[in-house]
Amino acid sequence: MRIGYALLLALLLPGSVLAQGTIRGRVVDAETQDPIPGANVVVRELIRGAATDIDGNYTIERVPAGTYTLEASFVGYRTETRRVTVEEGATITVDFALFQTALNLQEVVVTGAGGPVEVKRLGNTIATINAARLEIAPVQNLSEMLMAREPSVAVLPSGGITGEGARIRIRGSASLSQSNEPIVYIDGIRVNRDGGFGSGFVGTGGGGSPSRLDDLDPEAIERIEILKGAAAATLYGTEASNGVIQIFTKRGAVGPPRFSFRIEQGASWYPKIYPDNTGWAWNQAVADTMSKYFGRPIRPYELVRANFMHEMFETGYHQAYSASVSGGTPGVTYFVNLRWSDEDGPFGAKDGRWYPPGVRTRSADINRLAQASATVNIFPSDKLRLGISTGLTRRHYETPNNNNNIYAAFTLAQFSKPELVRYNNQTGSPAFMTVNEGLQQSYTQDVDRFFGSLNLNYRPSRPLMVDATFGIDVVNQLSREVFPFRWNIDNFSGYNPEGVRRIDDLNSLDITADIKATHRVQLSSSLESTFILGTQGFITRRIDESAEGRRFPGPGIDVTGGAAEQEVFESYLEVVNLGIFAQEQIGFNDYLFLTVGGRLDANSAFGSEFDAVFYPKASLSFIPSDAPFWRPLGPISSLRLRAAVGQSGLQPGAFDALTTYVPVASSSGPGIVPGNLGNPELKPEISTEWEVGMELGLLQDRLALQATYWDRTVTDALVDKQFPVTGGFRASQLTNIGELKGRGIELGFQGTIYSSEQFSVDLFAGASYLWEQVTDMGGAPPIKVGGSYPRYRNFIIEGYAPGAHFGAKLLPTDANHLPIDFNGDGQPDSRDEVLAYLATLTPEDLINPSNGRVNMPSSLGLVLLADEDGDGDLLDHYLGKPTPDWQGSFGATIRFLRNFRLYTAFEFKAGNYYVNNLTFAFRQANAVIGRNLPWSAEVVRDYATGGVDANGNPMNDPQVRLRALERWLNEVLALAPFSGLNTIKPADFLRWRELSLTYDVPRSQLQRLWGIDRLSFTLGVRNLALWTRYDGPDPEVNAVGRGSGSQLDQNYLDGVDAFGFVMPRRVTFTVRFGF
Repeated sequence: MRIGYALLLALLLPGSVLAQGTIRGRVVDAETQDPIPGANVVVRELIRGAATDIDGNYTIERVPAGTYTLEASFVGYRTETRRVTVEEGATITVDFALFQTALNLQEVVVTGAGGPVEVKRLGNTIATINAARLEIAPVQNLSEMLMAREPSVAVLPSGGITGEGARIRIRGSASLSQSNEPIVYIDGIRVNRDGGFGSGFVGTGGGGSPSRLDDLDPEAIERIEILKGAAAATLYGTEASNGVIQIFTKRGAVGPPRFSFRIEQGASWYPKIYPDNTGWAWNQAVADTMSKYFGRPIRPYELVRANFMHEMFETGYHQAYSASVSGGTPGVTYFVNLRWSDEDGPFGAKDGRWYPPGVRTRSADINRLAQASATVNIFPSDKLRLGISTGLTRRHYETPNNNNNIYAAFTLAQFSKPELVRYNNQTGSPAFMTVNEGLQQSYTQDVDRFFGSLNLNYRPSRPLMVDATFGIDVVNQLSREVFPFRWNIDNFSGYNPEGVRRIDDLNSLDITADIKATHRVQLSSSLESTFILGTQGFITRRIDESAEGRRFPGPGIDVTGGAAEQEVFESYLEVVNLGIFAQEQIGFNDYLFLTVGGRLDANSAFGSEFDAVFYPKASLSFIPSDAPFWRPLGPISSLRLRAAVGQSGLQPGAFDALTTYVPVASSSGPGIVPGNLGNPELKPEISTEWEVGMELGLLQDRLALQATYWDRTVTDALVDKQFPVTGGFRASQLTNIGELKGRGIELGFQGTIYSSEQFSVDLFAGASYLWEQVTDMGGAPPIKVGGSYPRYRNFIIEGYAPGAHFGAKLLPTDANHLPIDFNGDGQPDSRDEVLAYLATLTPEDLINPSNGRVNMPSSLGLVLLADEDGDGDLLDHYLGKPTPDWQGSFGATIRFLRNFRLYTAFEFKAGNYYVNNLTFAFRQANAVIGRNLPWSAEVVRDYATGGVDANGNPMNDPQVRLRALERWLNEVLALAPFSGLNTIKPADFLRWRELSLTYDVPRSQLQRLWGIDRLSFTLGVRNLALWTRYDGPDPEVNAVGRGSGSQLDQNYLDGVDAFGFVMPRRVTFTVRFGF
């Protein structure tokens, strides 16, 4: 018992015997002399320090006698150091005056470096996003924290549904078949980066997929470090070729408890930019019916407009509350945060529905999270630190069915036609089900998540440091899709009227172990050596169980087991990865650094004949401005030149190397059939990347410029190849036969343009250029993305950017001919021939009297298409790529009247950027579920009638028909067999992403507010405005979101707008205060 008390005392009062002195002082802004609260002052050799209080004061107690390097740092300021000597029993005062800086080469980073190291020592790119800089930005989750922050880091939101996640790409794509998402760490442990609803029966149509990254508490994040490619990510080995994102949570500092609170209230709404549903009555009876339901007289052939999409919108509401406490003693520091948020988004469809009694809307867009996080650091001695980091999330999510899904209410609203409105079909849905029936579906997901890590940092001597991190990330995810009993309330749809229930129970476990030793020694007065040796191990486990039940005997039975028809699905996946790595860094006079290293990886997904892979790296960093020979060059105050080269990899799927058989059921009993052919030589893809770059500081580093050029080649790329089906193995097999190349430029600028006590202007801008090409498919044929669905036109074809659009083009003609062949001679008809033919037509010839559909020219042979390469394939014309040449962001923070801050940010994409506008393709061309856009309805009506006079009577004018025909061919005609025609459109855009105004209440006015020492108010807006060449609703909408669709779809089904929800505008009012 006495031993236990002694150990407890050692933990709570560490170093009390050895600590002999105290360091205290104040940290202020060098120009304004204002205190800098929250600045970190650290004794480098002891990894011990304190944070400044509201007055800029700090105290570090129990410092052993000796000479140390004392470092003061804060976001946006140049790090300053002092050499100090602490004597036994003495207190010394060390004050710092920090200068604002846009370039801080002394900033310490961890990711990809093997351990804490100054940025200036690294030859590769590493980006840092400091959460403190985003305090006034209108962001709610990790995805929004990453969006529009760094060149070459693309956050792809795919739609504007509440709680929907985003895909992330760093420097484009590094794989043709495996995931192109970066791996993600939190405080040194790898975490679940998935999204969606599991691999079973639950699905929403492509959008509305939540991201597991957005489970994380944004209020607990201190900073995010990003490695952008293989040259930087070598030490992370297999899976790191797409980059690495590491999140560091907030930590406490020595001092009394400090409490912080945040209250946020807000509203959101969809911009009403969807074109009206437009139609016309083809006879008097239809006109009379339309008059009844629209409440006004309507004549035949009159264009009638309604908007069935906008009437489903409402004003969304969200609220969030968070509270944190931090502080500690020299022996124990802590940070604890609690957060609760709730959002009911702008999709409504609750009021004004023509429902039978007792029926309500079941579809909803709700995102509710309860989050807790805690970090504790314990210093049992001056040589040992224990760090414990934990996070807990409980999330409830609801989303409407959506996107390219014939059962999605919002999609059905876009199909709807005013001429088909009836008492049991409120919007005139032409097929599948009514909108009101679609609103009876519900899609929900409940998530419980815990992650925790333990870090041990031991310094047995000054040259040597041993660091070990162990952790787990556990996610329990339950998704449900429900069509309740007798959901077809309008008796329109025949799809399983007795109900459908689908569930997916996905449980994941990620285990991390990371152990490394660092030896840092001064070899001579000029040379310094830092050697790192370590090992990493990961275990990833996914258990997915799913069930479907159809045809329930009655209402109230809420389990799949109660259904007459049942199906089940179950999968188990475990991947083990183990690697060892070593790195040596030689520094010369603190301005020249050479780093070499490598990692040896083994992975359970490798083939039996492939044991391990080695990934090397090398980099050089040269800081002329730190050299003794440096002389000022005009305004240049700092200069760094750097270069790096390295490799990383991406392993195949867990079972891709194995020969497998799959079960099959039959009337004569169960059996097995061939599944995967297997490949014992299967190995990881290898990404080799080199980069060169520079950082330039101007005007005492108040302005900073950054430039990087990178070049990447992926060899042994995994490509699906079809082998002879002898033996019954019909599925394609992954094989290391491909090659993918990419290169790019990254440019960045930030700085303080003007600064005074009352007014300052800080600007930032970043842009990146991307070129990608599939250079070798190993003889495999082109791969179509999106399966056999003909309207998706993304392909992987040798010689083109991955995911490029291909489709139909009209046969080019001169001004006197049209690409139409009414006379059947196989040649374009002249305008006179066309006009003569059109003069023979009447409305009765063209309009189907039973349903009003018009016989438009829409068959091959009648409409003439180009075949530019003469191979007989009319759909193989290159129509653009779904990734822009350039993308980036720019913005400013303006401080005025001392206490006001105006922040704004814009994001852009431009250059050879094309989106497949399937939303309009269907709405303008499809005879059954389309031709209801204002312009397409007019074109079809004018072709059918030859125009109408002032009284609404058909004029049968061939000239009007000719103009309508030309518009039909050049603007409206789309979809199979003309896939891609009039559909794939330029999509360059500039979006006003963020705007906020903050008022920081002066401290002099806070003295009467119950001890509050900081208080601010922020009004923020997100997605204010959009300027674009794109003719559809929103160029950022995409057919699939994070975690939905196949892996190939996740990678390359980009630039496809398919009935999605546009990005909503969101206004928030936030109050922050603390004491």
